[in-house]
Amino acid sequence: QNVVTVWRHPSAWQANEPNFAPMMWLLIVFVAVACASVDGSKPINVTAVSFHFPSFDAPISPFVSQQQLEALYDDLLRPSYNKNMPPVPRSGGAINVGVGVNFVKLKSFDVVSGTLTLVVHLRLCWRDDRLQFNSQKAFRSSWNSPADRIVLNSNLVWNPDVVFLNEVDGRQFRHDGAPLLLTDDRFLEKTGVNVLWQRPLEIETKCRADLSMFPFDSQSCELRIGSWATSRQYLQLEPQQLYTENNIHTQEFNMTDVEVKKAIVQGNVSLEYFDQVVFSLQFQRFAHYHVIHFILPMLTVTMMAIGTMWMGRDHVGPRVNAGMKMVLAVLTVSFITARQRPPVGVDIWLDKFQTHCFLLTVVSVAEGMMVDFIGDTKWCAYCLSVSVLDRLGRVVVVSAAWAVVEWDFSSVSWELEQRGRQTDGITEESSDLLISFVQGVLYLLAAFAASSIASLFYELLVFARKWRSHQNAHQHQELPTTVGKAVV
Repeated sequence: QNVVTVWRHPSAWQANEPNFAPMMWLLIVFVAVACASVDGSKPINVTAVSFHFPSFDAPISPFVSQQQLEALYDDLLRPSYNKNMPPVPRSGGAINVGVGVNFVKLKSFDVVSGTLTLVVHLRLCWRDDRLQFNSQKAFRSSWNSPADRIVLNSNLVWNPDVVFLNEVDGRQFRHDGAPLLLTDDRFLEKTGVNVLWQRPLEIETKCRADLSMFPFDSQSCELRIGSWATSRQYLQLEPQQLYTENNIHTQEFNMTDVEVKKAIVQGNVSLEYFDQVVFSLQFQRFAHYHVIHFILPMLTVTMMAIGTMWMGRDHVGPRVNAGMKMVLAVLTVSFITARQRPPVGVDIWLDKFQTHCFLLTVVSVAEGMMVDFIGDTKWCAYCLSVSVLDRLGRVVVVSAAWAVVEWDFSSVSWELEQRGRQTDGITEESSDLLISFVQGVLYLLAAFAASSIASLFYELLVFARKWRSHQNAHQHQELPTTVGKAVV
C-alpha cells in the first residue's frame, strides 16, 4: 500500500530528483510475483485476511478516547471509595448477590478418600451504586451492546466473601486476581446489577461415596456455596442459571445431572442464619471395564465348572480335574482384578458376585467327588442308584446357580437397561452384551435343570417299580413260612 500511495503522488518528488519510474515498475512487478507465489492457505498478513472478507462485521469498541477512559477510572476509583466496606443499597437492607457456576471439567473423583475435584467458573454479580456511571456522559455515546463493559482489577473494588463452603484445601481464599466487568447504568436498570465477576477455580470438595452397588453405582455430591462470614441479614444469595460443558466426565465417572436450590442454614458458632446455594451433582460410573474384564469371564468360568457335572462317572478323573481348573481360574480372575476393587470396609456388589461364583464352582467339583465316593463304597444295595444321586445333585446345583444369578443381577438389571439406552453411561454394546449373556445363562440353566428333573423323575419311577417288585417278592417268600407256623 505504501508503494502504491507514493506512486500516485509524483508531485511529492522534487523536480531535480532523478526519475525512478522504471525502478518502481520493476519493484511492483517483483512484489506481485512474490505475492502470487505465497500459499493462500497460510496468509502472512492478518489485514489481508480481513480484506478478503468484506462481509466481516468487526465489533466496535465502546471507548472513544484514552483521556475519557482514564477520567472515568479516576472518577470511579476516587480516594473516597473504600473497597473494604460493602455497598449499601439506596433503599437499605441486605445486598443481593447472584451466584452461578459454569462446570468446565471433572478432573477426578476419589471414592476411597471421598474427594471430588472439579474445574469451575464461579459467577458472581451484584450492585454497587458507588461504581455507577452514564456511558453517554462518559464517552458521548450510548452503550447499546450487552458486550460494552469496562474491565477492572478485582483487587480495586469490594468483593463478596462467597466461597465453596465444603472445599477441603482452602485454595479459594487465596485471591486469584481474576478481573471483573463493570457495566453502565442502562445495564443496571435492566438487570439490577452492574458488577460481574467470573472466577476460574479448581476446587476439591468432600463427597461421601456409596459403593454398595459397585461397579454399577451412581454417586450424588453437593457443592455448597455461601458467604464465609456475612449472614443473610447483610448479604443474600440468589441462584443464577448454571452452564455445563459438553460431556463432563473422567475415564471412570460421568456427570449426568445437576440441580440447584437455595437453603438457609444456621451458623455453627453463632445464632445467625446464612444463605447457601446448593448444587446437587449426579455421577454415574463407567462399568464397561469391569463388565468386560471381570464379570463376563467370571460368569463364564462358573458356568463351565457347572457343566463338568454332565461328564459321566466313567470320566471322574477328567471331571474333577476340569473342575479344579475352573476353581483356579476363578481365583486367578479375582487376584488379577483385585487392584481395581476399591479398598473399602463394606460389602460391595462385586464382592458378593465373586463369592457366589467361587462357591458354585467349588460345589460343582464337590458334587463329582461325592458321587464318585458313593459309587465306590456301594453304600446301599436297595437305595437310589449312583446315577440317580448324580442327577439329583445336578438339579440341586443348577437350581442354586439359577437362583444366585437371578438374585445378583435382579438388583442391577433395571439400571443396566437404562444405561444401555444412554450414551453417557455404560457403553451400549457392553450393556447389551451383559444383559444378553445373563439371560442366556439363565435360559441355559433352566434347560439343564428341566432336563435333569425329567431324567431324575424317570429314574425315580424306575426305582419305584423295582422297589415294589422287590417288596412283592419278599412278601411271597415270607408267606409259606407264616402259614406253616400257624398250622403247627
